[in-house]
Amino acid sequence: MSKYLPTPYIKCGASDGKCPCGQIWSKPADTPIGEIIIGKWGDKHPAIRIKEPRGIGVVVEPYMEMIEYGEIPEEVAHATIDFILLACNMHDELVAGVRKLRSQLNEWYSHELWDDDDIEALKLADQLLAKVKEQDDD
Repeated sequence: MSKYLPTPYIKCGASDGKCPCGQIWSKPADTPIGEIIIGKWGDKHPAIRIKEPRGIGVVVEPYMEMIEYGEIPEEVAHATIDFILLACNMHDELVAGVRKLRSQLNEWYSHELWDDDDIEALKLADQLLAKVKEQDDD
């Protein structure tokens, strides 16, 4: 799929299969390639809190604060990770299947027998194959 981040992709190495970090790794490259948010999400920014007053001074502590926009349930995050893994890991097979189907349609049908759905399917196959070629050329 990618010469830069080769497949297969896997979930991070958590032993129970329920990775708490949400990372997706390229197994051959042994590097993380992405992360799915699990739990609360939002914008993080640095902040300072006062820990204790000391005489005329104070002790402060820096920390990260988040403006929360929502929460992604754990089961939704893991389903998303599984979908991404399946789609990426099956990419080459799916493209090969579309190429084979495209060539077989040309062999099996005369153009007079094609209906609008057949023509639309061929256009979609051609668009997909053009995008794959464009990525391969990069």
